[in-house]
Amino acid sequence: MIVRVKPFRFLLLAICLSLTFLATWVVKNIAESRSIEVFQTLTTDNLTALNERLKSYAQSLNAMTGLFVASDQVTKEDVTNYVSHIDPEKNFPGLTGLGLVVPARQSTLPAFLDKLRAEGVTELDIHPDSNADEKMVVQYLEPADDPQGMLGLDIAFDDDLRQDAIDARDSGQTRITKTLRLDEKADTQPIFLMFHPVYRASMPTDTEAQRQQAFFGWVFGRIVGSRLLRVLTLYQDDLFEVSVFDGSAIDPDRLIYGTQRPDGMHDELYSVTKTVDMFGRDWTIHWESTPKFEAAQPFRAPYVILIVGLGITGLFDLIIFLLSRNERKFLTQVREKSSALKTSEDEYRSVFEKAHVGILTLDAGGVVMRANETAVTTLGRDEDLIVGQVIDSILPELDIALNEGKCFNAPGPSGVERVLDYRQTQWRTAEGKLRRTILLLDVTEQENHLTKIRETEKRWNLALKGAQIGVFDIDLTTGKSVVSDNWRRLMGVELEDEEFDPQTVFMSRVHPDDREMLRASDAACIRGETVRSSARYRVRFNDNEWRWMQSDATVVDWDSDGRALRYVGAQTDVTDQMIAQNALALSEERFRLVFFHAPVGKAIAVGRHRFTAVNEAMCNFLGYTEEELLTSVRLRDVLDRKDLADIFAEIDARRDAGESAMQAEKQFILRDGTKSWGLISISWTVDENLGDLLFIVQINDISEVKEMERTKSEFVSTISHELRTPLTSIRGALELMSSTELADLPDKRKRLLDIARQNSDRLLQLVNDVLDLERIESRQFEFQYSDESIAELLEEGCEINMPMAQKLRQTLVIEQADPDTFVNVDRNRFGQVLSNLISNACKFSEPDNVVRLSAVEEGAFVKVSVTNRGAGIPDSFRQRVFQPFSQADGTDTRKVGGTGLGLNIAKQIVERMGGQIGFASVVNQETTFWFTCPRA
Repeated sequence: MIVRVKPFRFLLLAICLSLTFLATWVVKNIAESRSIEVFQTLTTDNLTALNERLKSYAQSLNAMTGLFVASDQVTKEDVTNYVSHIDPEKNFPGLTGLGLVVPARQSTLPAFLDKLRAEGVTELDIHPDSNADEKMVVQYLEPADDPQGMLGLDIAFDDDLRQDAIDARDSGQTRITKTLRLDEKADTQPIFLMFHPVYRASMPTDTEAQRQQAFFGWVFGRIVGSRLLRVLTLYQDDLFEVSVFDGSAIDPDRLIYGTQRPDGMHDELYSVTKTVDMFGRDWTIHWESTPKFEAAQPFRAPYVILIVGLGITGLFDLIIFLLSRNERKFLTQVREKSSALKTSEDEYRSVFEKAHVGILTLDAGGVVMRANETAVTTLGRDEDLIVGQVIDSILPELDIALNEGKCFNAPGPSGVERVLDYRQTQWRTAEGKLRRTILLLDVTEQENHLTKIRETEKRWNLALKGAQIGVFDIDLTTGKSVVSDNWRRLMGVELEDEEFDPQTVFMSRVHPDDREMLRASDAACIRGETVRSSARYRVRFNDNEWRWMQSDATVVDWDSDGRALRYVGAQTDVTDQMIAQNALALSEERFRLVFFHAPVGKAIAVGRHRFTAVNEAMCNFLGYTEEELLTSVRLRDVLDRKDLADIFAEIDARRDAGESAMQAEKQFILRDGTKSWGLISISWTVDENLGDLLFIVQINDISEVKEMERTKSEFVSTISHELRTPLTSIRGALELMSSTELADLPDKRKRLLDIARQNSDRLLQLVNDVLDLERIESRQFEFQYSDESIAELLEEGCEINMPMAQKLRQTLVIEQADPDTFVNVDRNRFGQVLSNLISNACKFSEPDNVVRLSAVEEGAFVKVSVTNRGAGIPDSFRQRVFQPFSQADGTDTRKVGGTGLGLNIAKQIVERMGGQIGFASVVNQETTFWFTCPRA
């Protein structure tokens, strides 16, 4: 039977061409995508290294800022010592100098230069000369090597430099200036400056206005671009070259760093250009591949596949063409066709055998039917050991179920292991039998380059391991995480365990109390609300051990809609740091408890004026709030000028004598203007940070002690007066009675006896009051309680005290007293209290006045009141009315006598009987003393 093959010619030709171009396209895309990925990885590492190097420069400026903030005066020698200590030439490539820029005014320039000379800056030529009032002068620059003539430079001469400095001052951030060449005539390399503002430590810097107010100057670094960008990463200038331009576009006139090559030497295959923000300034960075990098890429593989495929396709087309050329002459031309077919087969075999890609033909069972010379060489075996063998025995890692893949550790020539990239196509013979064609491409060299990259990553991991830092990378679209080996070590996860889910393991071990805080911090960063997520939390180990961890993470990749795609961060174990912080916090808390809750007034003062800390007892003593004492009130506000001068004079004298403490009794001026006595104890030391004296002040309230001293003095005066007057009267009366002149005058003798009797009564009353006070305080005062009619008690009190009242020209009147109201009291003690109040009311009433008595029911008590009209009780005496030995007039020339014990004794008797005592007085009007008694 003659088979007509012409209809199938074009179909087979289309299939072969399709397979050929498909294989070529796939291999080309794989090779190009992997080459691009490798090149982008190199450029990303290079950009990261540049960022880290600039950040290290910024950190050195931060540290130098601390030098000026920590001291009131920094000299040129201090700056020299600091710069020599950090050694920028060794530790910070490209950082050729550190210095200080300070603001100055044209009007104050002579005073400014005098101040610099006092600080050790003897020669400073401010240049260029300008009439602008505002100047920004380079005061210090170390090392002293200054080829650009920057020392004394007024950077305000350039508007861009001036604006960069102002931006740093107002924002509080580090800023990089444009590239500049200060000497255009000299062949010097372009440089740029990095500014960081310095603020005074004692002033707030939360707002722009506060930062301007607190501003002191700028620390700056002088950076040579060519040195900064030289050899940032391992493969720079080897596999790729980098050029950096100042600005948002590639501008050769603004080149900071770059490799200069003659035009036409090399057209790069791979390049990347990025514009990045470097501390407030746009830099454009351009990377381009080198011939060495391009030579390492497998760009020839697609062309080999294309040539082989086209050859095979042409061969098939030729065979079919020959078979279909003359179907009617087929039988007569079999020999001729057979010969032609053999020739074609030889040609096919030639192409097959000499192809630069290894080709294997397999049957349906995976047995190798044919292998070309390249395949035999690639596999490193004799052809007899390949053909007829199952492909699994030759390449165990090759999976014929897959159309493409990669075989590692494949055998090669001389036993050298190789890496093979394979592609597979399936086809059927004329008999319908399944066949497989496998193309093998040796990609060992490419894998070696990837291995070097992995080794670089390994070294990076070792550095992270030494620093005890674990790194994690989360794909936010899939939720999958990739973690470093050191992260596994920190979390106690086996390095060989590839099945675990890092995110699940991590969140399951975070302390429940910290979980929501951590999620909220990460979510805010992912939503773009914060630049970085920084959190501290506890992680469980070994069932019962909790350790503190700190993570810092940020989003590093976004899609076109601004949605976060990739989240990268670092994790460290900060348990020891937290233990130390907690111990410090506990120590500080104990100090605060002792200081702020002490029962005596305590304060800390800096210098000789300002309080920096006060406790509640100090506020209560002086009457000021804590805010007032810390902001507006000084030592001079609570002490007389003379007392304050005496205290500081004694402090200076004791300091000269080597002592560190003193005490003194002083009167302090309280907030309401009154004065109160206090025992002030002061110790002092020198604050090394502030360079000033630190005073620890303690004030004990001794007003009660002083009051007791005053009371004692008044008591002595009272006793002296009360005893001297009756004794003098008694003595004089008795002497007169013994005289002969009065022997015959009985009326006068009687008068003298009355005087002696009255003064004896006064002495007896004084002794009784003192004895009553002593017995009450020693609890020897006995009470006999009984139910008594309040009306009868008031009538009895009036009757007993009527003679005394009449003598003082007073009238006693009971205004209100219900006979049916009874109280449970000691009758005698009740009478003693009532007599004391009636006696005082008569003594201190205006002449010819009425003393009114009343008793009214108030719930479970009866309130007894005694009211008179007279001078009343002055405000200054109201607090001491019921204190012992208290007299409104404490002098020994007072008009009304008394010991000052009566009201105190009355108060204690009333309280012992279960009542209360008090008074209400209006000066020069009525005064009412009252006390309560329990109802029967």
